[in-house]
Amino acid sequence: MMLRKVLEKVVQSWTQMRTDPSAPPFPDDIRQTVLSQWREMTPVGEAHRVVAVDGGMFLKESRAGVIYAIDAESLLYESSPTILLEEADVGVLRPGINGKDVVGGLMSLMELRLANLSMPQADVILMDGSLKAKLRLVKMEALKDMRDPLLRSIESLLKEGKVLWVSKRSRSAYLGASYPDHYIFECLAPGRGASVPMRSRVKSPMQLGLMESFMRLEIGGPMLKVEWSGNFTEEDVFRMLSSVPLINGYPYPLLKVHFDVRFGAEDRETIISTLGLKVDKVADWWPSQFY
Repeated sequence: MMLRKVLEKVVQSWTQMRTDPSAPPFPDDIRQTVLSQWREMTPVGEAHRVVAVDGGMFLKESRAGVIYAIDAESLLYESSPTILLEEADVGVLRPGINGKDVVGGLMSLMELRLANLSMPQADVILMDGSLKAKLRLVKMEALKDMRDPLLRSIESLLKEGKVLWVSKRSRSAYLGASYPDHYIFECLAPGRGASVPMRSRVKSPMQLGLMESFMRLEIGGPMLKVEWSGNFTEEDVFRMLSSVPLINGYPYPLLKVHFDVRFGAEDRETIISTLGLKVDKVADWWPSQFY
């Protein structure tokens, strides 16, 4: 069987694949640039009303179309988490062309709607992911019918100037190295702190001015990329993100809301069974595309 050949390759490549690549030999000029842009910071025990927003999606494709389920939640954290708003929807797309993109756009609209509705209860709103990724949705031809509501929702959020977009990964490479800037800062920046914010002009109908900074909230924790508009300094953003409990260096409210909205294996199975779409396969190896 092919699995045997794959496992043979795994054994042969084990040493190479398990080697920790966390400290490649970066050039001295890259090291100096990172250290000159990094500001070590100490958390300050300030209280903030923090709202975290995230969404989830599940879709099942067939030859005739796409059945989907989406949900979103906004969660307020003061001394403990409180769910502010929840929303969910199911539907079918026929013929289902670009189904994953369309469902992703619908989920994003739901997230943005809940974020706007939660604004009065928040000192700051945390959004999972990147604002630039949301704006890329606007440019997709498959989402042209959602373009205006997406832009209106994003513009409404940004006018308030109190939204932070938090990403666990970023592929930008402004430092000019072969590795992403996110990874370079994670390897080279010491302790807790933030990089000097970089201002970027986002190509969109709104002509947005966006601030970006890499931040580590906890010693030994992951490096996060944070985007925002408005008058926050990096010190302001660091204080707000540090005002909530951290789980392995990641803001607990974002982690909690993420797990609330995700569709686990049992959830997906229940949805499919409830819709009467569960079929008994001829055998485990029988391709799902045949159903």
